[in-house]
Amino acid sequence: MRYLFVVTFALYFAVLTPAQANIFFKVSHPDHQPTSYLFGTMHMVCGVEIATPEPVLKAFESSQQLVVEVNLAEPEQQCALQQNVLQQPADYLEQLLNDSEYLRLKSLVEDELNLPFQQISALRPVFLSALFLQNYLECATAPLRLDEFFTIQANQAQKTIVGLESVAEQISLFDTIPLDLQVTSLFELATESAQSKQSLQQLEQAYLTGNGDEVYQLIQDQDDFGDYQYGLLDHRNEQWLEKLPKLLATQSTFIAVGAGHLGGSNGLVALLESAGYTVTPIQVSFVIQD
Repeated sequence: MRYLFVVTFALYFAVLTPAQANIFFKVSHPDHQPTSYLFGTMHMVCGVEIATPEPVLKAFESSQQLVVEVNLAEPEQQCALQQNVLQQPADYLEQLLNDSEYLRLKSLVEDELNLPFQQISALRPVFLSALFLQNYLECATAPLRLDEFFTIQANQAQKTIVGLESVAEQISLFDTIPLDLQVTSLFELATESAQSKQSLQQLEQAYLTGNGDEVYQLIQDQDDFGDYQYGLLDHRNEQWLEKLPKLLATQSTFIAVGAGHLGGSNGLVALLESAGYTVTPIQVSFVIQD
């Protein structure tokens, strides 16, 4: 499974069993700054099946502000997302897939996703991939997006919400990847469903055991990922670290970003520690709701 699948949706998976996972951290500083928290999110889970850990919810409730990758509560970010869902040229799939591949993808969209191919075929590969991954989750109801959950809760509680980057910046990351490689990744994801589900399970297990470094390594080990690793993960982490100290200095902050950003020598945990912060793991339990 190629890099696009893993980079974009490294943690778009369902939690199937109770487990302990150290993807939640307390962040403190010797200068007696307010206590903050760092939570590695799963971007998509089967909402009726998982209960957000109580320590995470309590930390969120006690925090004055929420920091996320993109603040989709901002109308301008919602507008930017709507304006960037389509790929140019609109017939890119027809151009980059041969006739057999094109018909195969069309059939999978219509038969497996139950969606009209002609109406969605112009979506960017990243969004088409999301539709397949959501289907692989096999959720009984619409999946829960934890990033969105925290944003909605923060908005209702009138907490300050800060986005570390914009929709336009995220979209630009994918524009650095050759379109033909994105299409290859999409086609593999759609046609190799068994392998796709297995990759999800491997990432799931790494997440549930709380091994952020393993999550990071699984992402790194994907075919062709190395050429884009710095821009898609490491450089973004470095840019985020430039913004975080000012945010953490004055208010207790709950940081919720994809767990793939936490591990490794260039992950947020290591970068925060190198900047003088004490990052302490807090064990949490994900449990299945009745």
